[in-house]
Amino acid sequence: MSKIIYALVVAFLFIFLFGWIFIRFFFWLVSGGLILFALILAVFYAVKNILFSPVKQAEQILKNAGRKKGAIDVEAEVEDMENDADTQTLWQDSVYCPFCNSNDTRFISPHYEAALYECNRCRQRFEAENS
Repeated sequence: MSKIIYALVVAFLFIFLFGWIFIRFFFWLVSGGLILFALILAVFYAVKNILFSPVKQAEQILKNAGRKKGAIDVEAEVEDMENDADTQTLWQDSVYCPFCNSNDTRFISPHYEAALYECNRCRQRFEAENS
């Protein structure tokens, strides 16, 4: 009878001890994994927002447009659109800006290199940063 009690006590201690260690390790692994995942995700989004911000994209578009042979003069294009009677209706159209997703649109540029000037807010921000 004492061997059975001894075996039950040993089995209970064995199960309790290793079960407790397993549960602690499992919760540590899960919580640590979630924290690590959250940190990796935060770093990824921070880097993504720094590298691919709308202003950076717009600056890169304008830099690339300046390097091309026969690049578009954005200011001249704006003047042409303001003076052209056929395009005056375009000023009233509402199109979402590809950079900040607002519909604060003043005109629509037919050239992607001048897409920065589709949104008045992005244009003002770009000019403020570069002045």
